[in-house]
Amino acid sequence: MAARQKEQQTQDFVKLHLLLTGVQAGLTDLWEVALIPVKAGGIPRSVVVPGRDSRQAAAFAVSKFPGYRAGAARPVTNA
Repeated sequence: MAARQKEQQTQDFVKLHLLLTGVQAGLTDLWEVALIPVKAGGIPRSVVVPGRDSRQAAAFAVSKFPGYRAGAARPVTNA
């Protein structure tokens, strides 16, 4: 079980490294997207996700956080 967890952590780290390499190369940007819960009583949250524009970032955020809808988005990195 510990080996599987370690492997998952390694995969997550590699994905993050590739994402940040893409940001550094100018292939994508990082966006902060406000997420609003669909159901009443949920807690709003803010996440940082990759995207070429706010629409793509919002779609990515909603795909990763079901039960939320996208609110405002702002660039975290320079376009």
